Amino acid sequence: MKQTAAFFVAFVLLGSATARAQHPDLSGHWAWNQGQSDNPRDMMQSRDSSAGERRRGSGGGSRGGFGRGRGGYRGGGGEMSDAQRSRMRQTMDLVFNAPASLVLTAADSGLTLVTEGDTLVVPANGRKVHRNATQDGDGALDIKGRWQGNDFVVERSVSGGGKVIEDYLRSAEGKQLFVIVTFDGGRGRSITFRRIYDPIQ
Repeated sequence: MKQTAAFFVAFVLLGSATARAQHPDLSGHWAWNQGQSDNPRDMMQSRDSSAGERRRGSGGGSRGGFGRGRGGYRGGGGEMSDAQRSRMRQTMDLVFNAPASLVLTAADSGLTLVTEGDTLVVPANGRKVHRNATQDGDGALDIKGRWQGNDFVVERSVSGGGKVIEDYLRSAEGKQLFVIVTFDGGRGRSITFRRIYDPIQ
């Protein structure tokens, strides 16, 4: 009986260790490889240009996209207010400005990211990390994360703005770090692109 109980405990512990081992180690010091990474500005400009060609070809229509016209940022429903433009610019900064370097520490409990002197600890249980606005006109930032298979997903939501999702994962050969970024501006406006990081020896 005792042997059976001991075997059962060992089996449970082994199963737990195996479950923990399923999460790849994202830890390390990483440098942004700009040359191999996607350029979200070019992707959005190309998409907006294509949309403009389609509207002209169909006889016009309302202007959309997130381009900087004379009125600033525009959404699918027309002009934005000054506050909305400010919050959308804040969101787009998260999209366009890739950190030049990342220091990651990954664990079952969450992910710690150090970027340009800023340290962010993201729990893996989905609990929100709240950050107050640091500049006039900006919105507060809510951040939450979770393990999703081999990836760690970080979701950043700007109050009154948009949402940016970052999916951290190792490349297939494990030598690079991929960050798949998805921008969700609402009203069907979204873009997904990839940032690539190389290890710093």
